[in-house]
Amino acid sequence: MAWLKSFLHRVHLASEISLSNWWILFRAWWRLLYFHLVLKWISLEELGGSAKIAKGDLPCPGEKLRIAEQVQRLVYWASRLHVIPTTCLDRSLTLQFLLSERNIPAELRIGVEKSANRIHAHAWVEVSGIGLGEVDGVAKRFAVLESSAKIENDVLKIIMEAPRSHA
Repeated sequence: MAWLKSFLHRVHLASEISLSNWWILFRAWWRLLYFHLVLKWISLEELGGSAKIAKGDLPCPGEKLRIAEQVQRLVYWASRLHVIPTTCLDRSLTLQFLLSERNIPAELRIGVEKSANRIHAHAWVEVSGIGLGEVDGVAKRFAVLESSAKIENDVLKIIMEAPRSHA
């Protein structure tokens, strides 16, 4: 009987989702599958060449954050409804991709934490310095390795400093 109650609850939640949010949920589900499969064959560094980083900005920072949080919740639900187990990296790449389509600059963060002979890694997305869907202090708990903005800035710096040939 518990399964029926859970099913009815999900039907009720689904009935409250707008058509545009269903589209985001659908796209998130497929992107999660895409990143899950692609990361089995290529590295994150190789994938980085195809990642889109939004340069634009919405007029109101509060509106930007509200939309980002809404998309994050839809990515979370897509991962919960998925047939494959998704990782934090799959979810973060999917979220960053969907936010870039909405011209919301989002930084992919990857961090590590060492505790009692174990190393834990975690990936998350930040918008305006706020970790979406994360507990407060996630950036303090994990030592951040790199961010997508830093990688892009380093590449631009190398290009700008490269000696130019005068043909």
